[in-house]
Amino acid sequence: MRKFFIFSLAAALLLAACGGGEEAANPDDIATIVAATLEAAEAAAPAATEPSATTGTIAGQLSYPSEGIPPLNVVAFDVNSDAWFMVATQQNQQSFELENLPPGSYYLVAYTTDSNYGGGYTAAVPCGLTADCTDHQLLPLIVNAGETTEADPADWYAAEEDFPANLTLPEEEGGVGSIAGALAYPSESIPPMNVVAYDVNSSAWFYIITQQNQQSYQFDGLPAGTYYVVAYPTGQTEYGGGYTAAVLCGLSVDCTDHSLLPVQVKGSQVTEDVDLTDFYADPGTFPVSPVQ
Repeated sequence: MRKFFIFSLAAALLLAACGGGEEAANPDDIATIVAATLEAAEAAAPAATEPSATTGTIAGQLSYPSEGIPPLNVVAFDVNSDAWFMVATQQNQQSFELENLPPGSYYLVAYTTDSNYGGGYTAAVPCGLTADCTDHQLLPLIVNAGETTEADPADWYAAEEDFPANLTLPEEEGGVGSIAGALAYPSESIPPMNVVAYDVNSSAWFYIITQQNQQSYQFDGLPAGTYYVVAYPTGQTEYGGGYTAAVLCGLSVDCTDHSLLPVQVKGSQVTEDVDLTDFYADPGTFPVSPVQ
């Protein structure tokens, strides 16, 4: 209403300047009035607000006790659950960012891609990694939403048993695989979504974020195992689209079984056609999303 009044006032002033009268208004004065009116309107307009972040990041420098840095899998282990998150790095890459971490506490280890040998963020790192730094215990890192926690997984001198086992090893030791499929939404467009994979046999869960109108996804870095998969529109925790018996049935009105189907993930393989398209299940059919 205030903006309408301001522009109405400007229009009235312009009309008055153009109407009959003994003395026409100075064009410079009119320009000054209009400019001031526009500035006032801009000041009165509410500022746009951006959605608050729900995840955080761990970032740091990479190293290796050799002339070069091999490809590494940098892993963040959730201190309070079985969940873990990974980013792969390239030959001689000197820094990393592990994004989209749910807020919480994490241990950080960078592993070589073919063994349990790793460098961790331990008490020896802030100590300076000198010969006197003999405490190789992993230090918990606090991750807050919208913030970046700095830490260098630089302690390559700990015993193998000081760190968790490397869960990213190839297939013969379990390894990691992928899930891929189509995305849909019962509307004209597909919103950004959090695709969550729930480990059927533990409390672990993993997720990725998709973009506006993204029509397919590939969920990499999943430990070999069995999962239920649900896509939740960003900001929603109870409404989602799952890979269910109704998807295989064709999602017709006769498809009334909305039970989530287990998805098998094998190391170094992609499990395809896991389409997250069943948005028609009753409330409470799917788990509440752990991604806030």
